Parts: sequence; structure tokens; C-alpha cells
Amino acid sequence: MIAAWLKEFLVAPPAAVGPISNERSLQLELAVGFREAGFQVEFEKCLRVPRLHGSTLKPKINLDLFVTMDGKRYAVELKVPVNGQHPETMYAFCADIEFVEAIVRAGEADSGVALMLTDDDVFWRDSGRGSWIHNHFRVAGLPVTGPIQRPTGAKDSRVVLAGIYDIASCWGPICSDRLLPESRCLIVEVA
Repeated sequence: MIAAWLKEFLVAPPAAVGPISNERSLQLELAVGFREAGFQVEFEKCLRVPRLHGSTLKPKINLDLFVTMDGKRYAVELKVPVNGQHPETMYAFCADIEFVEAIVRAGEADSGVALMLTDDDVFWRDSGRGSWIHNHFRVAGLPVTGPIQRPTGAKDSRVVLAGIYDIASCWGPICSDRLLPESRCLIVEVA
């Protein structure tokens, strides 16, 4: 339910929704949209949830948006990359998925999503350059699961995903140019 609502909101946003320039602006615009649709919204909800064995990245504790409607609770993590750092942002997005998984597994939410909105086509289009992590975001049918090692810098951290996610097949259509021109949305559902 929440993923469908997000797709609709991003492709055909209400007239009052303004441009998106960073993660905070997306968080605020979505919160207004959620509330207008009848959802209750909490910002940066502190959730300390156990992670899977083997995950060494510093644990996340603040969820971007926690929304409820009709007794259902949804965890929403957001990314709006604007400064490149493609492999690190892809890794951070996998960490978002891990965090949402942990929240659902702990019973704090019924389901959730990790959402990325970007106008940087390096995230979804093969430029002939890239790494194993780029391929998971660009090549459908190449799912990501289990331990994921940090791709750059000191490769001393990893996240561990319990689910299996075909991230490349989750890219949505070009979003409204009114929000972020020539952008796409990536919505990965966690149940």
C-alpha cells in the first residue's frame, strides 16, 4: 500500500508540492502529502532495533518517516543523492534497507520502504564504468542479499540483508519534473 502511494505521489504530485532539492525537502513534502491523505506521521523516530549477526556498520537509530493509517505502521527511509559518491550512496541505501528490515523484524512496523529520488542517471544507467555494487542498481535480475561489503575507502564495514532485493527492477518512471527534473525514483519494499 505505502509503495503504491509513494509511486503515485512522485509521478503525479499534488499541485501544492514544491521542488525537491535534498533529503530534508523530500521528507517534508512527503509528510505533508501523507497527512493530507489521512496518515499520521512522525519525523526521525528513534528506534533501537537489533541487527543481523555480521553487520558492522554503525547502527542507525533515527527513521526518516514513521507513518500509520488504519492500524498499519510503515517505516520509510529516504535518500536524495546530490553530490555523486555513487558507490558510497548505493552502500548507504543498502544500509537503509537493512534498517527497515530490522524495524519490521522487531515488530515496530508492519512493512516499509527504502526510497531514493535522484536526477543522477549514473545510479540507474550503465556508463561502462562501475563496480559490483553499481551492477545491483543497474542490472535487473541481479539481486542483492546477505552481507554487503563497503565498496570504497576502508572496507571495514558491511551490512547484512535478510531479504532478497532486485534493486535494479525497482526503479520507477521519471518523476514529475516539478519535483526534480529528469529524475527517477527507486522504491524497495520491505515486508
